[in-house]
Amino acid sequence: MSFGAPPEVLHSFVEKMKLCWFNGASPALPGYRYETGERTEDSNSGGYQNVLIYGAGGNSEVFEVQFHKYNDNTLIVTRNVSLPPDLLTKVKRDIQLWALTSQDCNT
Repeated sequence: MSFGAPPEVLHSFVEKMKLCWFNGASPALPGYRYETGERTEDSNSGGYQNVLIYGAGGNSEVFEVQFHKYNDNTLIVTRNVSLPPDLLTKVKRDIQLWALTSQDCNT
């Protein structure tokens, strides 16, 4: 759970993700790529925004982060498709810390 509406939480998340996972001196996901988008659900709860991460050198989806509206806040849901265990541990830890409005990559 993160405080704020999904578009705000998504924007903050993507900025941290670009800095910590894809850029910098030692990025966590070098060679991987990401896309952001919006999906609709079949239920009456509406749609959600998401980030899809694709494998290094390919077009295969390896991980997804979903941002669902939950009252006035955002529920963050993850789905691992095939991210390796060591990267999965790092990515999930970062997401949990960032949901608490962490200011940098390490906290």
